[in-house]
Amino acid sequence: MATGKTVASLQDEATCAVCLDFFQDPVMLLGCGHNFCRGCIERVSSDAEGAGSCPQCRLSFSPGDFRPNRQLANVVVAVRELAKPVAEEICQRHRQPLTLFCRQDGILLCGSCAENRAHPAVPLEEAAREYREQFKASLKVLQEEDERLSGLVASAEETRQEMLTRVDAEKQKLLAVLEGLRRVLGEEESRFLTRLCQLRRGLEEQQRGEAAELARLRQRCSELQAKCRQGDGDLLRDAQITLNRYRGQKSAAPGTPVWGQNPLVWVSLPHLHPFPTPHPGNFCFQAWGEGDALSQSVVAMGISHPEPSLGI
Repeated sequence: MATGKTVASLQDEATCAVCLDFFQDPVMLLGCGHNFCRGCIERVSSDAEGAGSCPQCRLSFSPGDFRPNRQLANVVVAVRELAKPVAEEICQRHRQPLTLFCRQDGILLCGSCAENRAHPAVPLEEAAREYREQFKASLKVLQEEDERLSGLVASAEETRQEMLTRVDAEKQKLLAVLEGLRRVLGEEESRFLTRLCQLRRGLEEQQRGEAAELARLRQRCSELQAKCRQGDGDLLRDAQITLNRYRGQKSAAPGTPVWGQNPLVWVSLPHLHPFPTPHPGNFCFQAWGEGDALSQSVVAMGISHPEPSLGI
């Protein structure tokens, strides 16, 4: 709030040295920088052309050697508002200024109102000063609390940023592990499918071989049945040769390789059982045989797994 001395100083700065009143359309002399009302500077000009000397410093100026000072004009408007006297609040009942304050009721009173009340009243300035001190004390407490909470928030933010950094690091580690597992599992998938295709081809070859063997066996049976139906002479003519040809011949047992050059190797499908542990990057798989690529890759990545049970 502007004090009386401040307002008086501003009024002096906004007063013309010629008319001793607030500036009206102020202009500034370019030579010395002093300000006057436009009308005042035109009146003090020494000749009809507008030339003259500054009323304050007597420095000569030429006609038109001044410019409007719009900033000063705005300051004058503000100073005029500050210079207006503050109207006192008037009691509507007694038409007297409200110069007293009742602490108990918290209302403004005039002198007549205060005489008719049982509660004591104090001057406005005293009451305002007391409440202003209380407001300042409350403000100090709030500012101290704000400072304390600001420190806690800053500390919590620092901790939070550290945790976010760790979370991002763990995320990158997990993504790297999962990417490695996807790559290794893709390779193992190709290996498993290749072996299964080989198994299928072997089973189909075995099926065809067993069918051919069964056909040959039935062919021999038919030949021997036809031999038994021949007459005695025809039957005895090549009997020993026929017996020697069929005696001792046995068919291969079903389910075993028929041709030695293409042995069939039986394999079992793996059973993958991931067991997640509390650490996000620690997975267990129970699926590998000794020395296979998936087991070696997982061990290389630092992921523990139990002893292999089944494998291809």
